[in-house]
Amino acid sequence: MTKPTFLNRSPSPLARRLARAGLAGLMGLALLSATACSSSSDSKPDDKPPAAKIDPEKVACPHVSVLADAARLTRFRPGPGRDITDVALHAELVHYNGSCLYDPDSKSMSINLQVGINAERGPAAPANRTAALSYFVAIPAFFPSPAAKRIFPVHLTFPDNADTVGFTDDEVDITIPVDQIKNMEKYEVFLGLQLDHDELDYNRSHRSLR
Repeated sequence: MTKPTFLNRSPSPLARRLARAGLAGLMGLALLSATACSSSSDSKPDDKPPAAKIDPEKVACPHVSVLADAARLTRFRPGPGRDITDVALHAELVHYNGSCLYDPDSKSMSINLQVGINAERGPAAPANRTAALSYFVAIPAFFPSPAAKRIFPVHLTFPDNADTVGFTDDEVDITIPVDQIKNMEKYEVFLGLQLDHDELDYNRSHRSLR
């Protein structure tokens, strides 16, 4: 299977054209319905009807969702402490939206995503008022290829007068090879914050507190 292509933070004419197919959360476009082509009365039995023309703007976008266990990050300072006073950083993937456009010539779907993250310094935050984290975009249909997942680093600087900051990454471009548009549901896209094992275990153990 051909691999997806990820491009990040590189505005292009294609990304601007994608706005024609814009939608919130990459959901809500109707599936393309095939239109039957009737043959004329003098058609021969072996004649093939012309292929139905595909309107790229009517092809459904892949479904996009945030993995619940990877929607939040709680980072503690080094050491065994896991009290609220040990928290160095809270972060949450708070929104996403974007657009998509199908190219019938190359049989590929181009997706442009905007991903929003909010972060808050904790009581144990370092004095330098900066933080580094990452988020991922994954397409399980292409696993186990490494190209099925891309990790995007995020570097945050908190203002001197505020312990919260928002970040939006608005130029994440993905190109997905699509063999059949009727199988778009298999190209589901997942977003989440990149967590280590301890951070993931913490999220799972605190599900009931959300």
